[in-house]
Amino acid sequence: MTSFQTTCAGIALFAALLPAQEAKTPERAPAPPFQLWCPRRPADEADFKVAKWGPRNLPSKGYAFFAAKILPVTSAPIIDGVVITRNGVI
Repeated sequence: MTSFQTTCAGIALFAALLPAQEAKTPERAPAPPFQLWCPRRPADEADFKVAKWGPRNLPSKGYAFFAAKILPVTSAPIIDGVVITRNGVI
């Protein structure tokens, strides 16, 4: 036997003779209860006017945003992508 084999056999024998110890997981504090956030809603539709009927686009030059990860709403994530905008439209 070589010295490497002797060392490996010694380590294996030592590990076999050790008593089995159970892994103890630290206890966590209980998670806080889930609370819904319900902001105040406008009283009538006229209060929604700015958000609902705002301008469709804003005049601006084109911009390219480079991102490590893009999360589209309707498809899978895009890794190392570019989002191009012009006049407030993607």
